[in-house]
Amino acid sequence: MTGLSLRPGFLSTGDQAAKGNYGLLDQIQALRWIKENIQAFKGDPKRVTIFGSGAGASCVSLLTLSHYSEDLFQKAIIQSGTALSSWAVNYQPAKYTRSLAEKVGCNMLDTIDLVECLQKKNYKELIEQYVTPAKYHIAFGPVIDGDVIPDDPQILMEQGEFLNYDIMLGVNQGEGFKFVDGIVDSEDGVSANDFDFAVSDFVDHLYGYPEGKDTLRETIKFMYTDWADRDNGDMRRKTLLALFTDHQWVAPAVATAKLHAEFQSPVYFYTFYHHCQTETRPEWADAAHGDEIPYVFGVPMIGATDLFPCNFSKNDVMLSAVVMTYWTNFAKTGDPNLPVPQDTKF
Repeated sequence: MTGLSLRPGFLSTGDQAAKGNYGLLDQIQALRWIKENIQAFKGDPKRVTIFGSGAGASCVSLLTLSHYSEDLFQKAIIQSGTALSSWAVNYQPAKYTRSLAEKVGCNMLDTIDLVECLQKKNYKELIEQYVTPAKYHIAFGPVIDGDVIPDDPQILMEQGEFLNYDIMLGVNQGEGFKFVDGIVDSEDGVSANDFDFAVSDFVDHLYGYPEGKDTLRETIKFMYTDWADRDNGDMRRKTLLALFTDHQWVAPAVATAKLHAEFQSPVYFYTFYHHCQTETRPEWADAAHGDEIPYVFGVPMIGATDLFPCNFSKNDVMLSAVVMTYWTNFAKTGDPNLPVPQDTKF
């Protein structure tokens, strides 16, 4: 297995001064190196699988839509994020680049001058700056440049621009944990007022048009209210978690899977429900964003680490073995169920 780090390289002015997507081009160049050299490591350039989680998953998903990636890999595993996620693509690159430029004294009107000024800055000064993105979006990331990413990912998927990759993708049960954990009194459930505010804030940040916002808010409240237990704060917390999880992760993943399947390309979908036991995780939390990662890499077989300070049990070890088998099966055959079938009992 070869590891490619998610690197800087996503600053864009939205024009020729800095087109952007340099980070994606770095990943593509790394894949070219693998194709040219993998045989020296007893690998097969015709059996390359790329995978990532979160932002890494959205990059993997975007690479399946770029003709720059053609013939560089054959399979993709997309964990908790796709090109359709609201944070996968930066639709306002010039805005955030100018915000960064202002912070370091490079507020030139001409974008070529602006980029040249940024290039002369010490990297430490640049990385110390924080540019706040719109909620549920990103300040710096892949952009639609008409080249590496030629069009909106939704349009590319609808046109079948998957280049016939085998895809396995999925989500965790409680991906939206971080959004709910910050709500006041979430340990004791969510109050009716906090629930209403969270839904209104969600709509206001994601939908820019005032027309129909009230209707949308009320529709979401109706759909994500357990009417059999509407006064239960714990239930409000549970349904709010479902709202964030559905919008930010489940809906993009399901849409990606459906669009991929429409063009007769192999697609497999998983849902991950388990998380390791830690002292910092509240009892009400489900498998949150990133909770599948230690199981993919066999961490329970080693024990707790600084990155994953978990109380791993025998069942965690067994689950990790199952997950790794599904992942490696897919890498070998394009089918997570073959060649090694899974019948592990917990």
